[in-house]
Amino acid sequence: MASALGDSVYLESQSDVQNYTDTFGQLTASALSPAETLNRLIRTAEELEP
Repeated sequence: MASALGDSVYLESQSDVQNYTDTFGQLTASALSPAETLNRLIRTAEELEP
């Protein structure tokens, strides 16, 4: 079970912690590198220029 206080979430069970850890790992693995992110932003900005 998770409880919230303000904008924070406190996970109370090991399974909740594991779920969040697994999800964060998947997001991290699928994220672009900093260089790839910069290149993607530059390309997108160039496409939006009139």
